[in-house]
Amino acid sequence: MRILLSIVAIACAVTPAAVAAEVDRKAIAEAAVSSHILPAYETFSGAATNLVGPAQACNAEELRVSYHTAFDAWMGVQHIAMGPVEGDMQRFAIAFWPDTKGFVKKGVDRLIKAKDPVVDDAVAFAKVSVAARGLTALERLLYDVEGEVGFDREDGAYRCRLAQAIARDLATTAQSVIDGWRGETGHAKTLLTAGAPGNAIYLKPQDAVRDLFKSLDGGVQAAMELRLGRPLGTFEKPRPKRAETWRSNRTMRNVRISIVSLQDFYETVFAQSLEPDAREKVSSDFARAIELAERAPDAIDKAVTDPAQRFKVESLHTQLRELQKSLRLVLAPSIGVTIGFNSLDGD
Repeated sequence: MRILLSIVAIACAVTPAAVAAEVDRKAIAEAAVSSHILPAYETFSGAATNLVGPAQACNAEELRVSYHTAFDAWMGVQHIAMGPVEGDMQRFAIAFWPDTKGFVKKGVDRLIKAKDPVVDDAVAFAKVSVAARGLTALERLLYDVEGEVGFDREDGAYRCRLAQAIARDLATTAQSVIDGWRGETGHAKTLLTAGAPGNAIYLKPQDAVRDLFKSLDGGVQAAMELRLGRPLGTFEKPRPKRAETWRSNRTMRNVRISIVSLQDFYETVFAQSLEPDAREKVSSDFARAIELAERAPDAIDKAVTDPAQRFKVESLHTQLRELQKSLRLVLAPSIGVTIGFNSLDGD
Protein backbone atom coordinates (compact mmCIF):
# COMPACT_ATOMS: atom_id res chain seq x y z
CA MET A 1 0.00 0.00 0.00
CA ARG A 2 2.84 2.39 0.78
CA ILE A 3 4.26 1.71 -2.69
CA LEU A 4 1.05 2.94 -4.35
CA LEU A 5 0.89 5.96 -2.09
CA SER A 6 4.46 6.88 -3.03
CA ILE A 7 3.49 6.79 -6.70
CA VAL A 8 0.65 9.25 -6.32
CA ALA A 9 2.75 11.49 -4.07
CA ILE A 10 5.49 12.18 -6.63
CA ALA A 11 7.20 15.39 -5.64
CA CYS A 12 6.37 18.04 -8.23
CA ALA A 13 7.42 21.66 -8.17
CA VAL A 14 6.32 24.53 -10.37
CA THR A 15 8.85 26.49 -12.39
CA PRO A 16 6.92 29.57 -13.60
CA ALA A 17 9.60 30.59 -16.10
CA ALA A 18 9.26 27.27 -17.87
CA VAL A 19 5.54 27.63 -18.49
CA ALA A 20 4.80 28.42 -22.10
CA ALA A 21 2.77 31.61 -22.46
CA GLU A 22 0.07 29.86 -24.47
CA VAL A 23 -0.71 27.22 -21.83
CA ASP A 24 -4.30 27.73 -20.72
CA ARG A 25 -4.40 26.33 -17.20
CA LYS A 26 -8.13 26.85 -16.79
CA ALA A 27 -8.82 25.02 -20.05
CA ILE A 28 -6.70 22.09 -18.83
CA ALA A 29 -8.69 21.87 -15.60
CA GLU A 30 -12.04 22.24 -17.36
CA ALA A 31 -11.21 19.51 -19.88
CA ALA A 32 -10.01 17.21 -17.11
CA VAL A 33 -13.17 17.60 -15.05
CA SER A 34 -15.86 17.66 -17.73
CA SER A 35 -14.42 15.33 -20.36
CA HIS A 36 -12.48 12.75 -18.35
CA ILE A 37 -12.80 12.67 -14.56
CA LEU A 38 -16.55 13.08 -14.03
CA PRO A 39 -17.59 10.79 -16.92
CA ALA A 40 -15.19 8.09 -15.75
CA TYR A 41 -16.38 8.25 -12.15
CA GLU A 42 -20.02 8.24 -13.28
CA THR A 43 -19.32 5.09 -15.30
CA PHE A 44 -17.70 3.46 -12.28
CA SER A 45 -20.52 4.48 -9.95
CA GLY A 46 -23.07 2.95 -12.32
CA ALA A 47 -21.07 -0.26 -12.66
CA ALA A 48 -20.67 -0.54 -8.88
CA THR A 49 -24.41 -0.09 -8.40
CA ASN A 50 -25.04 -2.87 -10.92
CA LEU A 51 -23.27 -5.33 -8.62
CA VAL A 52 -26.09 -5.18 -6.11
CA GLY A 53 -28.77 -7.04 -8.11
CA PRO A 54 -26.78 -10.22 -8.89
CA ALA A 55 -25.45 -10.26 -5.33
CA GLN A 56 -28.95 -10.03 -3.88
CA ALA A 57 -30.01 -12.92 -6.13
CA CYS A 58 -26.95 -14.96 -5.09
CA ASN A 59 -26.29 -15.48 -8.79
CA ALA A 60 -22.54 -16.11 -8.94
CA GLU A 61 -22.42 -16.29 -12.74
CA GLU A 62 -24.12 -12.92 -13.21
CA LEU A 63 -22.12 -11.44 -10.36
CA ARG A 64 -18.87 -12.42 -12.08
CA VAL A 65 -20.01 -10.56 -15.21
CA SER A 66 -20.85 -7.48 -13.14
CA TYR A 67 -17.57 -7.81 -11.23
CA HIS A 68 -15.59 -7.61 -14.49
CA THR A 69 -17.65 -4.64 -15.69
CA ALA A 70 -17.06 -2.81 -12.42
CA PHE A 71 -13.34 -3.58 -12.46
CA ASP A 72 -13.15 -2.35 -16.06
CA ALA A 73 -14.75 0.90 -14.96
CA TRP A 74 -12.38 1.23 -12.00
CA MET A 75 -9.39 0.77 -14.29
CA GLY A 76 -10.74 3.67 -16.31
CA VAL A 77 -10.46 6.08 -13.39
CA GLN A 78 -8.09 4.63 -10.77
CA HIS A 79 -5.24 6.83 -11.97
CA ILE A 80 -6.98 9.99 -10.73
CA ALA A 81 -4.86 10.44 -7.62
CA MET A 82 -6.62 13.41 -6.08
CA GLY A 83 -9.87 14.43 -4.52
CA PRO A 84 -12.36 12.45 -2.42
CA VAL A 85 -11.04 9.00 -3.36
CA GLU A 86 -7.90 9.81 -1.37
CA GLY A 87 -9.84 10.42 1.85
CA ASP A 88 -10.87 7.79 4.39
CA MET A 89 -8.97 5.06 2.54
CA GLN A 90 -11.68 5.03 -0.15
CA ARG A 91 -9.23 4.07 -2.89
CA PHE A 92 -8.36 0.91 -0.98
CA ALA A 93 -11.96 0.26 0.01
CA ILE A 94 -12.62 0.04 -3.74
CA ALA A 95 -9.64 -2.18 -4.59
CA PHE A 96 -7.04 -3.16 -1.98
CA TRP A 97 -3.90 -3.67 -4.03
CA PRO A 98 -0.93 -4.17 -3.90
CA ASP A 99 -1.62 -6.57 -1.08
CA THR A 100 1.91 -7.42 0.01
CA LYS A 101 0.86 -9.11 3.28
CA GLY A 102 -2.11 -11.16 2.09
CA PHE A 103 -4.59 -9.00 4.02
CA VAL A 104 -7.44 -9.64 1.58
CA LYS A 105 -7.33 -13.39 2.14
CA LYS A 106 -6.98 -12.97 5.89
CA GLY A 107 -9.83 -10.49 6.09
CA VAL A 108 -12.26 -12.46 3.92
CA ASP A 109 -11.38 -15.79 5.55
CA ARG A 110 -11.85 -14.34 9.03
CA LEU A 111 -15.34 -13.09 8.23
CA ILE A 112 -16.35 -16.41 6.65
CA LYS A 113 -14.91 -18.54 9.44
CA ALA A 114 -16.68 -16.50 12.13
CA LYS A 115 -19.82 -16.05 10.04
CA ASP A 116 -19.60 -12.50 11.31
CA PRO A 117 -23.05 -10.82 11.30
CA VAL A 118 -21.38 -7.48 10.49
CA VAL A 119 -22.23 -8.23 6.86
CA ASP A 120 -25.90 -7.58 7.60
CA ASP A 121 -25.29 -4.03 8.86
CA ALA A 122 -24.19 -1.61 6.12
CA VAL A 123 -22.99 1.02 8.60
CA ALA A 124 -20.94 -1.49 10.58
CA PHE A 125 -19.56 -3.15 7.43
CA ALA A 126 -18.23 0.21 6.24
CA LYS A 127 -15.92 0.10 9.28
CA VAL A 128 -14.53 -3.35 8.45
CA SER A 129 -10.92 -3.46 7.25
CA VAL A 130 -10.68 -2.15 3.69
CA ALA A 131 -8.90 -5.40 2.76
CA ALA A 132 -12.14 -7.33 3.31
CA ARG A 133 -14.16 -4.91 1.19
CA GLY A 134 -14.14 -3.86 -2.44
CA LEU A 135 -13.39 -5.52 -5.74
CA THR A 136 -10.38 -7.53 -4.57
CA ALA A 137 -12.39 -9.06 -1.72
CA LEU A 138 -15.18 -9.87 -4.16
CA GLU A 139 -12.66 -11.61 -6.39
CA ARG A 140 -11.72 -13.87 -3.46
CA LEU A 141 -15.36 -14.91 -3.15
CA LEU A 142 -15.90 -15.56 -6.85
CA TYR A 143 -12.56 -17.14 -7.82
CA ASP A 144 -9.92 -19.34 -6.23
CA VAL A 145 -6.71 -20.97 -7.43
CA GLU A 146 -8.66 -23.51 -9.48
CA GLY A 147 -11.06 -21.04 -11.07
CA GLU A 148 -14.64 -19.94 -10.52
CA VAL A 149 -16.40 -20.37 -7.19
CA GLY A 150 -20.16 -20.26 -6.64
CA PHE A 151 -22.45 -20.07 -3.64
CA ASP A 152 -23.51 -23.75 -3.84
CA ARG A 153 -21.20 -24.98 -1.10
CA GLU A 154 -21.34 -25.60 2.62
CA ASP A 155 -20.57 -21.99 3.51
CA GLY A 156 -22.33 -20.62 0.44
CA ALA A 157 -25.15 -18.88 2.29
CA TYR A 158 -22.74 -16.76 4.30
CA ARG A 159 -20.55 -16.12 1.25
CA CYS A 160 -23.62 -14.78 -0.49
CA ARG A 161 -24.38 -12.45 2.44
CA LEU A 162 -20.77 -11.26 2.34
CA ALA A 163 -20.99 -10.64 -1.42
CA GLN A 164 -24.17 -8.64 -0.83
CA ALA A 165 -22.41 -6.54 1.80
CA ILE A 166 -19.43 -5.91 -0.48
CA ALA A 167 -21.69 -4.95 -3.40
CA ARG A 168 -23.75 -2.53 -1.32
CA ASP A 169 -20.62 -1.04 0.21
CA LEU A 170 -18.98 -0.58 -3.20
CA ALA A 171 -22.04 1.15 -4.57
CA THR A 172 -22.12 3.47 -1.55
CA THR A 173 -18.40 4.22 -1.78
CA ALA A 174 -18.56 4.93 -5.51
CA GLN A 175 -21.52 7.27 -5.00
CA SER A 176 -19.70 9.01 -2.17
CA VAL A 177 -16.66 9.62 -4.38
CA ILE A 178 -18.66 11.06 -7.29
CA ASP A 179 -20.65 13.21 -4.86
CA GLY A 180 -17.34 14.47 -3.49
CA TRP A 181 -16.48 15.80 -6.94
CA ARG A 182 -19.77 17.58 -7.53
CA GLY A 183 -21.44 20.64 -6.05
CA GLU A 184 -20.28 24.00 -4.82
CA THR A 185 -17.86 22.45 -2.33
CA GLY A 186 -16.78 19.51 -4.53
CA HIS A 187 -13.29 18.85 -5.75
CA ALA A 188 -14.27 19.75 -9.32
CA LYS A 189 -15.03 23.30 -8.19
CA THR A 190 -11.76 23.35 -6.26
CA LEU A 191 -9.82 22.40 -9.39
CA LEU A 192 -11.65 24.91 -11.55
CA THR A 193 -11.08 27.78 -9.12
CA ALA A 194 -7.40 27.12 -8.53
CA GLY A 195 -5.69 30.33 -7.45
CA ALA A 196 -8.93 32.02 -6.39
CA PRO A 197 -9.17 33.61 -2.92
CA GLY A 198 -10.10 31.04 -0.31
CA ASN A 199 -8.88 28.03 -2.31
CA ALA A 200 -6.67 26.39 0.31
CA ILE A 201 -5.81 23.33 -1.82
CA TYR A 202 -4.67 25.01 -5.03
CA LEU A 203 -3.11 28.35 -4.16
CA LYS A 204 -2.13 28.94 -7.79
CA PRO A 205 -3.69 27.76 -11.08
CA GLN A 206 -0.49 25.88 -11.82
CA ASP A 207 -0.98 23.77 -8.68
CA ALA A 208 -4.04 22.17 -10.27
CA VAL A 209 -2.09 21.44 -13.47
CA ARG A 210 0.63 19.85 -11.35
CA ASP A 211 -1.83 17.49 -9.65
CA LEU A 212 -3.40 16.50 -12.95
CA PHE A 213 0.01 15.73 -14.40
CA LYS A 214 0.89 13.69 -11.33
CA SER A 215 -2.18 11.54 -11.97
CA LEU A 216 -1.14 10.93 -15.58
CA ASP A 217 2.48 10.21 -14.71
CA GLY A 218 1.56 8.08 -11.70
CA GLY A 219 -0.92 6.05 -13.73
CA VAL A 220 1.75 5.12 -16.24
CA GLN A 221 4.15 4.22 -13.46
CA ALA A 222 1.55 2.07 -11.70
CA ALA A 223 0.99 0.08 -14.89
CA MET A 224 4.73 -0.29 -15.42
CA GLU A 225 6.12 -0.93 -11.96
CA LEU A 226 3.18 -2.51 -10.15
CA ARG A 227 0.93 -4.27 -12.65
CA LEU A 228 3.85 -5.52 -14.77
CA GLY A 229 6.97 -5.11 -12.65
CA ARG A 230 5.71 -6.98 -9.60
CA PRO A 231 4.85 -10.24 -11.39
CA LEU A 232 7.87 -9.98 -13.72
CA GLY A 233 10.28 -10.01 -10.79
CA THR A 234 13.53 -11.20 -12.35
CA PHE A 235 14.15 -13.74 -15.09
CA GLU A 236 15.56 -16.13 -12.50
CA LYS A 237 12.78 -15.47 -10.01
CA PRO A 238 9.47 -14.31 -11.49
CA ARG A 239 6.62 -13.54 -9.10
CA PRO A 240 3.44 -14.68 -10.90
CA LYS A 241 1.22 -14.57 -7.82
CA ARG A 242 2.04 -10.90 -7.33
CA ALA A 243 0.02 -10.09 -10.43
CA GLU A 244 -3.09 -8.04 -9.84
CA THR A 245 -6.35 -10.05 -10.03
CA TRP A 246 -4.60 -13.16 -11.36
CA ARG A 247 -7.34 -15.40 -9.97
CA SER A 248 -9.91 -13.84 -12.27
CA ASN A 249 -7.37 -13.76 -15.12
CA ARG A 250 -7.69 -10.05 -15.76
CA THR A 251 -4.20 -8.68 -15.03
CA MET A 252 -3.40 -7.78 -18.63
CA ARG A 253 -6.98 -6.63 -19.14
CA ASN A 254 -6.37 -4.14 -16.32
CA VAL A 255 -3.19 -2.94 -17.98
CA ARG A 256 -4.85 -2.50 -21.36
CA ILE A 257 -7.81 -0.56 -20.02
CA SER A 258 -5.56 1.57 -17.85
CA ILE A 259 -3.31 2.57 -20.77
CA VAL A 260 -6.28 3.39 -23.02
CA SER A 261 -7.80 5.55 -20.29
CA LEU A 262 -4.48 7.29 -19.69
CA GLN A 263 -4.21 7.95 -23.41
CA ASP A 264 -7.67 9.54 -23.32
CA PHE A 265 -6.60 11.61 -20.32
CA TYR A 266 -3.54 12.85 -22.21
CA GLU A 267 -5.35 13.56 -25.48
CA THR A 268 -8.32 15.24 -23.80
CA VAL A 269 -6.47 17.30 -21.23
CA PHE A 270 -2.86 17.91 -22.21
CA ALA A 271 -2.24 17.33 -25.92
CA GLN A 272 -3.41 20.80 -26.96
CA SER A 273 -0.63 22.33 -24.85
CA LEU A 274 2.09 20.77 -27.00
CA GLU A 275 3.66 21.80 -30.27
CA PRO A 276 2.77 19.42 -33.13
CA ASP A 277 6.03 17.44 -33.10
CA ALA A 278 6.00 17.02 -29.34
CA ARG A 279 2.32 16.06 -29.40
CA GLU A 280 3.02 13.40 -32.00
CA LYS A 281 5.91 11.99 -29.97
CA VAL A 282 3.78 11.42 -26.87
CA SER A 283 0.80 10.21 -28.90
CA SER A 284 2.94 7.68 -30.78
CA ASP A 285 4.39 6.38 -27.51
CA PHE A 286 0.87 5.81 -26.20
CA ALA A 287 -0.14 4.08 -29.44
CA ARG A 288 2.87 1.79 -29.30
CA ALA A 289 2.13 0.89 -25.67
CA ILE A 290 -1.46 -0.01 -26.58
CA GLU A 291 -0.25 -2.10 -29.50
CA LEU A 292 2.17 -4.06 -27.32
CA ALA A 293 -0.48 -4.49 -24.60
CA GLU A 294 -2.83 -6.03 -27.18
CA ARG A 295 -0.08 -8.46 -28.23
CA ALA A 296 0.78 -9.44 -24.67
CA PRO A 297 -0.73 -12.68 -23.29
CA ASP A 298 -3.85 -12.45 -21.14
CA ALA A 299 -2.57 -14.79 -18.42
CA ILE A 300 0.37 -12.72 -17.21
CA ASP A 301 0.87 -14.94 -14.17
CA LYS A 302 1.71 -17.79 -16.54
CA ALA A 303 3.51 -15.66 -19.13
CA VAL A 304 6.20 -14.39 -16.76
CA THR A 305 7.42 -17.96 -16.21
CA ASP A 306 7.52 -18.79 -19.94
CA PRO A 307 10.58 -17.27 -21.68
CA ALA A 308 8.80 -17.04 -25.04
CA GLN A 309 5.80 -15.19 -23.57
CA ARG A 310 7.73 -13.25 -20.95
CA PHE A 311 9.47 -11.26 -23.70
CA LYS A 312 6.13 -9.73 -24.73
CA VAL A 313 5.47 -8.55 -21.18
CA GLU A 314 9.00 -7.16 -20.90
CA SER A 315 8.59 -5.30 -24.21
CA LEU A 316 5.47 -3.60 -22.90
CA HIS A 317 7.24 -2.76 -19.64
CA THR A 318 10.07 -1.14 -21.62
CA GLN A 319 7.64 0.84 -23.76
CA LEU A 320 5.84 2.18 -20.70
CA ARG A 321 9.16 3.40 -19.40
CA GLU A 322 9.72 5.17 -22.73
CA LEU A 323 6.25 6.67 -22.49
CA GLN A 324 6.92 7.97 -19.00
CA LYS A 325 10.15 9.57 -20.21
CA SER A 326 8.18 11.38 -22.91
CA LEU A 327 5.67 12.62 -20.38
CA ARG A 328 8.39 13.88 -18.09
CA LEU A 329 10.78 15.30 -20.68
CA VAL A 330 8.35 16.53 -23.32
CA LEU A 331 4.96 17.21 -21.73
CA ALA A 332 5.96 18.34 -18.24
CA PRO A 333 8.20 21.25 -19.35
CA SER A 334 5.55 22.41 -21.80
CA ILE A 335 3.01 22.84 -19.01
CA GLY A 336 5.50 24.19 -16.47
CA VAL A 337 5.88 21.17 -14.21
CA THR A 338 9.19 19.71 -13.10
CA ILE A 339 9.44 16.25 -11.58
CA GLY A 340 11.25 15.10 -8.47
CA PHE A 341 11.92 11.45 -9.27
CA ASN A 342 10.95 8.93 -6.60
CA SER A 343 12.36 5.67 -5.33
CA LEU A 344 10.50 3.59 -7.93
CA ASP A 345 12.25 5.24 -10.86
CA GLY A 346 14.96 3.41 -12.73
CA ASP A 347 18.07 4.87 -14.27
